[in-house]
This record gives sequence, C-alpha cells and structure tokens, in this order.
Amino acid sequence: MATVAATLAPGAGFANVTLTSWAGDAAFATAPVAGGQIEAVDTVTVSADGTVTGSDGSYTLMYISPTGASEALSYTITNPDTVNPVIDTLTATGSDPDSIDVAFNTDEGNGTAYFFASASATETVSAIKAGAQGTQTVSGTGTQSLTLTLATGTYYVHALHEDDAGNPSNILVSSAVTLEALPVEDESATVAATLTGGAGYTTATLAVGFDASTSAFQQWTGSEPAAGWQIETLTAEGYFDENGDYWKDAGVADGIQDVWVIQPDGTVTVEQFDNTGLAEAADTTPAAFSFTDVTGQPVSTVTESNIITITGVDAATDVAASITGGEYAVSTDDGATFGAYTSAATNVQLDDQIKVRVTTSASNSTGASAAFTAGGVSDTFTATTEAAQVPQGTITFGSETIDGSSISQPFSYSLSDQSSFESRIDGGAAQAATSPVVVNSLAYSQTVQIEIRAINETGSGTWSSVSHTTTAEPDTTAPVVALTGGDTSVVQGETYTPPTVTVTDDTDSDLTATSDITVDTSVIGTQTVTYSATDAAGNTGTAQHTVTIIAPIPDGIGVGYTNVINPDMTFGIATTLTDPQAGEFLLAGIIIDGTKYDLQILSWDAGTLTVKAPNDLPLSASPELTVERARVSV
Repeated sequence: MATVAATLAPGAGFANVTLTSWAGDAAFATAPVAGGQIEAVDTVTVSADGTVTGSDGSYTLMYISPTGASEALSYTITNPDTVNPVIDTLTATGSDPDSIDVAFNTDEGNGTAYFFASASATETVSAIKAGAQGTQTVSGTGTQSLTLTLATGTYYVHALHEDDAGNPSNILVSSAVTLEALPVEDESATVAATLTGGAGYTTATLAVGFDASTSAFQQWTGSEPAAGWQIETLTAEGYFDENGDYWKDAGVADGIQDVWVIQPDGTVTVEQFDNTGLAEAADTTPAAFSFTDVTGQPVSTVTESNIITITGVDAATDVAASITGGEYAVSTDDGATFGAYTSAATNVQLDDQIKVRVTTSASNSTGASAAFTAGGVSDTFTATTEAAQVPQGTITFGSETIDGSSISQPFSYSLSDQSSFESRIDGGAAQAATSPVVVNSLAYSQTVQIEIRAINETGSGTWSSVSHTTTAEPDTTAPVVALTGGDTSVVQGETYTPPTVTVTDDTDSDLTATSDITVDTSVIGTQTVTYSATDAAGNTGTAQHTVTIIAPIPDGIGVGYTNVINPDMTFGIATTLTDPQAGEFLLAGIIIDGTKYDLQILSWDAGTLTVKAPNDLPLSASPELTVERARVSV
C-alpha cells in the first residue's frame, strides 16, 4: 500500500497548524506527532505543540497525520474563573443587647458570604474568613443577609464574598455599632452586677482623680461615690459625666430623678437626685455625617475622602474627635485651608470641615477603611482597590548587540504590575524571558522579529516588537585584476604603453587598480609591474606584467665580397654586429645588379656568419652582401 504525505487545507472560518511536537491534551486515538496537522475553527488558538486555548465551549478538532490518516474529536475548553465578585450597600443594624442584622448586595450568584464583627475598622480577607461569626451560601445575585449574635460592645461589621473559584470580593465595613445591656429597673434591690445602660440611658464610670466634695453627690444620703463607681440616669432627665459633673439638655424641667449607682463590688443602689437649678448641658453631639466610599482605586495609594461639616452642636463648644484606621485633617476657615493630617484625638467645633484619608490595600479588590468619630457620631470611609488587571506598562527596547549568527536584545518595563515576561521569535510559541532576549543559530543577513510582553496572575499584556537583521556574510574573495595584451617589449628610450587594466569583485564595484612601479625605458633589461586592487573588506587581488627593455636596432651593414658566389654555395661572412638581443634576429642577403637575394643563415659564431646562397642565385663576380639586425614585432 502506498504512503503519501498529505497537507490539510482549511476551509473558510478554520485554521490549521503544523505540529513541531506534541504536548496537547486532546484525546486522539493515535497520539499526534511532529509533522502532523491540527485544524480547528479560527476562534481558538492551536500552538505548534498542540496546546489549545480559547473561550469556554466545545469545539471540533481535526488531526491529519504525516501519512494522511485523519481523525476528528470534540474538545471542551473550560477556562478558570478569575473575576472577583463586587459587593456594595452594606447595612448593619444593632438591636440591644446582643444582635446585629447585616446585609449587602453582590453581582455573582455563587460562593460564600462572610460577616465578621470586630473592634477594628480594618480587617484582611484572611482575618474575615477565619473570624466570621456568620456565613451564608450564595445562590443568587443581589441581597445576602443574616443576623449576628454577639456580646455587648462596639463593633465594625466587615463583609466579604468569595466565589466558588476562590476569588475574593472587595471588603465593606460598617460604621461602629454599639450593643448595650438593658438597664436594671429594680430600685430596691441590691445585687452584685456590672451596670451597662441600655438605649436612652447614660452610664458614666467615675475617673481617677474624681473629687466627691466638688460634685453634685454631696446632697446624697448614701455613701459618697469614689473613682471606679458607675452612675446611670435616664438621659432625657439629665446625666453625669466621668468627672461627676451633672448635665441636662436644654428644655429639661427641674425635678427629682432616679440615679442608679453600682459600686466596684457589684452592689447596686438607687438615689433620688434633685436637679433643680443645675446648668443645662452643652450640645456636643453633631448631626449625622457621611463619607462617600470610593472604588476602583490604585493599590498602595493614599486616597482622600469627601469633605464633611460638623453641624448640630453648640457654637464655640469643643467636640471630641478621633479616628481609627487612617488620618484626618481639619479646616476652620470653610475649607480654604486644612491643617496637617493626624491620627491623634483632638477637638473640633461647629462648622469645622473634616476630610479623612487611607492608604489603599496592596491587593486588588480589597477595601481599606478609616472610622472617624466626633461627639460619639461615627462614619466610615472605605477605599476599595481596582480589580486585578493584566499588565499595563510599556516595554522599552535597549541597544541591541548583533553579529552574523545571533542577536541580543535588552529591554526594560515601565511599571511593576508584572510577575514575569514572555518572548516569541517571528510569531512562534511564547516562552519565559528575561533581559536580554538572545536569539542564536541565525544565518547571515537574516531578519528576525522579537516580541516581548509582561504577564501576571491575571493575564498577559500587549506584545511589543522590534526587528533586526544579522550582519552580512564576511567578504573573503579578492578582486580579480585582468591585464589586456600580456607581457611586452619596449625599445630602449621609446614610450611604454601600459596594458588595459580591468577590476571585477563579487561585492564591490568601481574598484581601481594601482601599479607598484613606473616602467623606466632608459634601462635595458626586464621590469615586472604588479597591479593591485583592494575591496572594502580588505581583500587584495593582483596581476603582473613583464616589460623587456631592448637595445635599439642598428642600421643594416653592407659587406663587400670579391669572390664568385655560386648557387647553393655555403660561405662565411665576417661582421661587426653584436650578438642578437632578446626579441631580435639577423637577416643576411646578397645584392646582385640591384636585386636582393636572401641568404640562409646557418650559424653565428664570434662575429662570423655562416650562410648558404639560394639555388637561383645568378653568377656575379662582385656581389654586395648585407647583414642587418631585425626585431620580432610584439
């Protein structure tokens, strides 16, 4: 059976990739191998190692092996839930002596709601989950509510929603909620108890340094109280403070009122107290004020609240102010200027303006709160950080280093919202990266695109790219220098004509050759001229030309010969000619009656030329012999 190599051609809306390896989890009956192809709809991404990514859903994957066998299967993508729930509108209503009704709204319908009441205005996600006095399974969006049962005291209620994927919401925190014990009503009973007033009652614990001799207690029939004793009255009738001073609100009629007294040993008694003529108390309880919570704030950033104004108190009266979990600043000139931020307790007065600030959490979707209290009235400012984002910074490329086979590309990043970096080369698979990114095993003059992006636990930032080309292959071929005409001879003293010189090179053009010497025709002998040309890479090519300087040709020499010369006769001629030079030869002839006949030169020896007459030579008693030097034309 024949085996052929098949190539998968995708249809419209589909894409395919040729595998370089197999690391996928698609359950094909035959495990895919390098060289095979995977086809899928173009809304998902299939990498060269078979890894499939995309939106949640089921998709059909087609595999075609290098031999042409194909198989299709259904592949399901389920991406992890990384979206944090968002909660708002927290309410916390206390009911003496031991319950707080709590509720908030959420935008996700799964997971668990946590409610944690603590004495602190700020708590972490882990602390809320670990200490929650109430939890509730979230089965739908909207309101989540329950009732917390607690001991008496002052609490801040913290609310959190964690979905089934473990993503925590922002944290909400309530204003301070105080739960008080119900008052003791039996005027005649003496019991061992700790007195805590309920709604409508004021309870004061007398401070160290309290002096009964300067207080209203001197009119009492019982023992004068001392530091550590507690005094409780109906607030509407009048009340004592920790210094033993008595106060009543404007409009309260004079009269006799009941006063509950509890000693440190738990003994409770009731006194009758006549408040006739005592001063009315200054109003130091401001009207309710409200800070507007903010969301979407950057992490680890100082965030200010809106400005609130102290109202509803008597003018020129100090009102105790404090803060938990942040700092506050006070303006006494209608907001024109504010004093320095502080976390220390101080006093404020009517029409003072207040703003608070907190440093946001270092975690995303997490609240940081500050609870400001003035004259017993409190509200909490909460700044919740923005949801986690993919990296938002910018990649900056440094100066690259390039040679014939590698590229080294350094880079930097403008923010610190990343956990690591990835790079890819020419659009290939992404891989972990640090600076510099080095690409090796490249060819000469190869252009490469390098892409880099930042990643964090939320996802990946945008690719930034740069392209570089490796250096060209080194030029190691010398230019070719060619001479036209070859070697030559020049008569001594005559003009020398150089050969035509051409230079060709596989890289450079317009190269010119130069000669190393100037031919001197005044000196007989051989001179070698070297022509050379060097290209931009430093390669040098040469060619040589030999010039022979020869003596001038003397005029012909006439020699008389008185004997009869017969045809084919061999005879000798004595001459004064010098030996022939290079490129020269001798010619001999005989002139009879004005006609020249060539003689065959048989030999030359020490000035005697042995020649032979031609066979058609006419007889003559007085021929004229000629011997001359001739030169070969070059």
